[in-house]
Amino acid sequence: MEIDMCFQCFNTGQSAQEKGPTHVPKCYEVPSSERPSLSSPEAQIPVVDLAGLRMGPTHRLAVIESIGQACKRFGCYHVVNHGIDQSILDKALGAADEFFHLPADEKLKFMSKDVHKPVRYGTSLKDGVDKIQFWRVFLKHYANPLNDWVQSWPENPPAYRGDMGAYSSKVQKLAVELAGATTESLGLGSKYLSEKMEEGMQVITTNCYPPCPQPRLTLGLPPHSDYSCLTILLQSSPGLEVMDMQDGGSWKLVPYISGALLVHIGDHFEVLSNGLYKSVVHRAVLNSQNTRISIASFHSKGLLEKMEPALELVDANHPKAYKGSSFKDFLDFLSANDVGQGKICFLDTLKINTGQSAQERKLSHVPECYEVPPSQQPTLNSPQAQVPVVDLAGFRISPIHRSAVIQSIRKACVHFGIFQVVNHGIDQTVLNKALGAVDGFFRLPANEKLKIMSNDVHKPVRYGTSLKDGVDKIQFWRVFLKLYANPLENWVQSWPENPPTYRENMGAYTSKVQKLAVDLAGAITESLGLGPTYLSDKIGEGMQDSLGLEIVDKQDGPWKLVPNINGALVVHIGDHFEVLSNGLYKSVVHRAIVNSQKTRISIASLHSLGLDEKMEPAPELEDADHPKAYKESSFKDFLDFLSVNDIGQGKICFLDTLKIV
Repeated sequence: MEIDMCFQCFNTGQSAQEKGPTHVPKCYEVPSSERPSLSSPEAQIPVVDLAGLRMGPTHRLAVIESIGQACKRFGCYHVVNHGIDQSILDKALGAADEFFHLPADEKLKFMSKDVHKPVRYGTSLKDGVDKIQFWRVFLKHYANPLNDWVQSWPENPPAYRGDMGAYSSKVQKLAVELAGATTESLGLGSKYLSEKMEEGMQVITTNCYPPCPQPRLTLGLPPHSDYSCLTILLQSSPGLEVMDMQDGGSWKLVPYISGALLVHIGDHFEVLSNGLYKSVVHRAVLNSQNTRISIASFHSKGLLEKMEPALELVDANHPKAYKGSSFKDFLDFLSANDVGQGKICFLDTLKINTGQSAQERKLSHVPECYEVPPSQQPTLNSPQAQVPVVDLAGFRISPIHRSAVIQSIRKACVHFGIFQVVNHGIDQTVLNKALGAVDGFFRLPANEKLKIMSNDVHKPVRYGTSLKDGVDKIQFWRVFLKLYANPLENWVQSWPENPPTYRENMGAYTSKVQKLAVDLAGAITESLGLGPTYLSDKIGEGMQDSLGLEIVDKQDGPWKLVPNINGALVVHIGDHFEVLSNGLYKSVVHRAIVNSQKTRISIASLHSLGLDEKMEPAPELEDADHPKAYKESSFKDFLDFLSVNDIGQGKICFLDTLKIV
């Protein structure tokens, strides 16, 4: 029945949201991780009083500075005293509302899936194409110059052309003024784009978000940024959320201010600013009671005109970070891709540093965005750590030898949180081929690696640089490939096909190291007095996550270098074992340092319980003198934490959130 409903809405223009059902059809349900809470905190969006632009140089400068700060912090701001009379705003919203109340056959005159059409009515994003549908209906039409387009707008309701045209003309003038203020805030002067914006594109999109019976299951619009220089939004009620990248990517509700207009920085200004300003990521949420109307006016250069980073904002420390593109390029991309699932973003295709980070471009200097605070900078002459070396051959000789190995592991876990193992059962050729496979992958052309590039930390196969590309305030000098690996047969086909031997050679290594991890986990639980089989089933069936990581160990305060022993493997005690041991063992704090001469390759194989399985302190290790010291958590909990926090600054640590004070 639900499938039939979705199918019918594609063909009739009477979508589920227009029919007013008592439930949300399956084709509208977004994944649980993307569903709105409907209790997001309010964003502290700046309110800029534009009266100051017209009151003299001192007042103008203050407004320009306010706009620049808002563009850096949020990528959006409210404007008041913008020069558009309230009656014009009200009539525009009224005209949009009346259009959406017209009979279906009147609206169907403009229905189309062709994103290039200058006048288009539709539901969701692209009717009948989107895998996930969204709870909105819309009317989009070009608007500048008004005389060229207004006759192609709807004739009904009768006042539509007059009322929407009056608003469009006013908001176009406002956009030119705001574009000048924005370029002035970048040090480019107020006239940098004025002529291009006066003659450029204006697209008016009126959106209707009807009441939704289950607003927690779906969205009005998915997360996205606008491909424009500026978007100016008029809304009848709250319902817009922005992603606050300086608060861990959390969603925050944009407050509704009567008479104010919301200004979004679009992708074009992110490109022009060479990344100094970021286009705001936003989405539309719903409610079960009221219809919400919004009118978004998108402003950019001409349809075919390219926007590129301003030459004045490109230098040795800030190399060109984006390719040039036009509004037409975006429409072509939108036509060919399902952007509603959030897996592909046009702006990401423009980023030159995506897949070609500073560390890959072999610059002669370190850009400022890579510089860590002086207190965290390495000395590069740290003493060597006396990391214990455990010979695992003793496991297989006799009970007495096994006991000695267990005691060695216990001492290492208590005093260091780390140890090296030799005679581990993995042949040197397997190790060498795995390192060779990794090195071969990182030498591939950028476009080959870009196939699996993502900032989504939940993805089972992910290539990237730093920690989260384009999100971290401080970037780190590495590139990595992360992939799930256990059970191998479930994941290996999703691994890179190139270089041709990658799957075979890395698969051979991950199979061997998974078996070793189960043995070592048994030895560690045995050293805690819990027995060797305490976790064996859980680790054997659990997560194995492989990625490139360089290691430096911290012991007793100062940083110490972990020596490289040919053929040995370094074993870290992780947070899960600190939790299981109730704090008797400590997960080792480590970092990676770099050098100016050689590339260093490392393969870290991370082993834990299943994705959703919780680790908590062993009851056998709790008593009156040692009360439970940690809350339970899963690997999935950590990934969720990582996705919304910037851990690169070292100010927040997942393990600290688990400690029971």
